[in-house]
Amino acid sequence: MTAILTLHDLNLAAHYSDYLILLSDGIKINAPVSDHCPVNIECRVVDSTVTGSHEMFVGKIEYVHADSKLVDNEGNIDFSSIKFL
Repeated sequence: MTAILTLHDLNLAAHYSDYLILLSDGIKINAPVSDHCPVNIECRVVDSTVTGSHEMFVGKIEYVHADSKLVDNEGNIDFSSIKFL
């Protein structure tokens, strides 16, 4: 399990302090994945471009985590079965 907290995130941490948010280590990338999210995609940044006030990142998909209830017999994710917010 991984926990992320920086001084910048103190207000956010206080807001979510009543919730248990579980994170696991990624398999290919050194980054956490959410145990509560039905699909997590690990990406490696391969390029970035500054677009005005933001920076856009281009990533190469390295690994996809998906809840087994969302995957068909061929290993494809059935996005129609995901309950999006």
